[in-house]
Amino acid sequence: MKQRIQYIDRLKGVAMMSVLIIHVIVIGNLSETPDAIAHHLYPIAMPLFMFLSGLVISSVPWGKKLFKKLAVLLMPFFIVGTLFAFTCHHKNPFEYINNPLKYGYYYLLTLSETIIMLIPLHLNFFDNKKKELFIDITWGIIVWGILYFCRFHLPLGLQNILDMKDFYGLWPFFYLGYLSNKYKLIDKLTSHNVYFSIDLIVLFFLYSFPGLEQYGKLKSFALIIALCYLFRMREQENSVIENLLGCIGKNSLDVYIFHYFILTTINLKDIGTWLHKDGNYLIEIILVTILAIFIAYLTILIGKSIKKSEWLKNIVYGKFIS
Repeated sequence: MKQRIQYIDRLKGVAMMSVLIIHVIVIGNLSETPDAIAHHLYPIAMPLFMFLSGLVISSVPWGKKLFKKLAVLLMPFFIVGTLFAFTCHHKNPFEYINNPLKYGYYYLLTLSETIIMLIPLHLNFFDNKKKELFIDITWGIIVWGILYFCRFHLPLGLQNILDMKDFYGLWPFFYLGYLSNKYKLIDKLTSHNVYFSIDLIVLFFLYSFPGLEQYGKLKSFALIIALCYLFRMREQENSVIENLLGCIGKNSLDVYIFHYFILTTINLKDIGTWLHKDGNYLIEIILVTILAIFIAYLTILIGKSIKKSEWLKNIVYGKFIS
């Protein structure tokens, strides 16, 4: 079994907790619109997830390895996602597929699409690292250009099916993660503190001047760099919070695919009205964090229970490809 990297699991936990907190606020009706807490978490939640998904790819999947990876993503997407759309939203499979966000399950489809876009890189024509780097960067730009065209020129129905908005928006984060692994960029980042210092300065300006809100992707990249530096430097350290994040990160697929079912049973509207009336954001973040942790561990328990059945594990998690 492939050895897990502790700081990546913890960062997955950060990303998953960010998603959970946003969804507790929005789906749990704590606020009618994303409030200040959710607003500050949006730049890190899915971008960090996609970056880490690219970071764990050690080589371009091909053949059986590719099919196994796609099965692990697409089986939960079709089975759990369709079940959620039908039971909680009363939508049939066609309505589920045509929904732009797939009722929350778009990430599994988008990640599958980004992995498929790596396939041409499986053909490595160069032994020279500089030429290979040039090809890698060029391919990343070409794909982003193709996705830009598709995002704004494909028929709307096809855009919704393929979730072109998120495919286009999240591709740079996934690809940077892939390049970071291939060219050991995280090691270079942590070996020179000056990069972290510059990154903090960039974040200071991005958060200090409201007029820079248009640079949302830059803010996400800067936050990812800061988090990678901090968590990589603590790779050999342990704390209660880091262990909690690591546990959630290791089981992030379970948390992601099952938390929607739990959130549909929660209505925090009355609590939200009280919190926002007096601006009690400190109490709100404590409340939603505790609730998010509870939901995370409950979904992990659900996942472990399902995996007790080999048949269900093979179907739900795409483990039928050995």
